Amino acid sequence: MVRRVLKGGVPLVAAGLLVGCAEQRFRLGFESDTQVPTVAVVKSAGDTIDLQVARKVSFTISATDNLGLKTIAISLRGGLLLDTTITFTSATTTIDLVVDLPQGVNSTVGGVINITATATDGNNNSATATASIFVVNLRALTVVLFSPTVGSVTSPDKQLPIRVLAAQQAGIQRVGWQAIGVVNAIDSAFYALPDTVNLLDTLTIPTATPAGSATSGRSSQTVYGGHQRSLRQTVIALSAGKSLAEHDSPGEATLLVLSGKLNLVCGSDQWKGSTGDFLTVPADRHSVEALEDVAFLLTVAMKG
Repeated sequence: MVRRVLKGGVPLVAAGLLVGCAEQRFRLGFESDTQVPTVAVVKSAGDTIDLQVARKVSFTISATDNLGLKTIAISLRGGLLLDTTITFTSATTTIDLVVDLPQGVNSTVGGVINITATATDGNNNSATATASIFVVNLRALTVVLFSPTVGSVTSPDKQLPIRVLAAQQAGIQRVGWQAIGVVNAIDSAFYALPDTVNLLDTLTIPTATPAGSATSGRSSQTVYGGHQRSLRQTVIALSAGKSLAEHDSPGEATLLVLSGKLNLVCGSDQWKGSTGDFLTVPADRHSVEALEDVAFLLTVAMKG
């Protein structure tokens, strides 16, 4: 087994001379190799990485091939962008490629990072594996669409309010939105690097659009997990004055405030949270109130 370590946050290409364009094996004559490699993305640092503690984004690519690997291509999208290809110049049938991407104290990497790894052999047989990790970093760019919310409807020739909240300690330069579907529109605005931007805009609905009404003042997006996993992480946004009604806890849970202020209430007890605060959600019935426009990351270890 070969174990290598890839370090750095910029694309790298390991170049070398490869002899032979196609793998061959002897069985009553020569025949082309048709067996595809195997490849997997191993989240060696876990599903969630706290960048203020770890100071790096880490994972491992495990790959094998019956005769020898030619390349492993790695692509990262989402909270971190990276494209790199490792080329093997000697026979390598098994490898655990440790990928360490160090991040400085001022790094803005954060959120969901989607990893794609493709292993290719000498006969250009290939296999691809994907995985996602979530990076917690208060310096990362946070964007929340408060309005319209999922399921909102409107009526012809009306103006649909659009509200986007963006926050980053290093400053915001541009915020925009795009509508795709029955209504196609796009707009954006530039700013002089404030740490928080509250973009307010409107979208005029074409005459042919079916009628409807109302928004709920809240939205959510699951960034990791689901019904097939025990760990679930969801970004939730609430407009000022809105709340999550009292409900039971589905399991052990924590709450990280990404922006704004909230109140976590359990019976006669309550805990206030503001940007950067980390709260443990009580096991008893509880509710969440938005003291101002707020976005938070809810992490739940689901009960078995």
